[in-house]
Amino acid sequence: MAYNAPKTTTVISIPNISLTSTGVQTLFTTAARFYPMTLLFELTSVSAFVTVATLSFGSNGGSFNNILAASALTGVSSVNNILTFNLDLSVVSSIATSTAVGINVTVAAVASTYTGKFIITGVYD
Repeated sequence: MAYNAPKTTTVISIPNISLTSTGVQTLFTTAARFYPMTLLFELTSVSAFVTVATLSFGSNGGSFNNILAASALTGVSSVNNILTFNLDLSVVSSIATSTAVGINVTVAAVASTYTGKFIITGVYD
């Protein structure tokens, strides 16, 4: 059996994503087969806050919901609040090369401003 060198964890950071309206947003396109492990959201700007957004994450085009089903960002109401989704605790598929990866905001945050940064960790093959 051949030995393959271990892969290095990749960290992909996407800043300035507003969650005050519904719809899909592409975050990045894979450069090779990608194995997602975590999705982290950090709130970086908020004003006139009432309620958090609900979003899903995935690689299936217009829905972006095949990796993480729609989940509310419960508790993320102040700048620097962070919520992490551990994707390796469930069965997820790897993502093929040149595939768009994104979010689907199914419930918009009720706020004048609700903007944050997404950090995705995973391994490229």
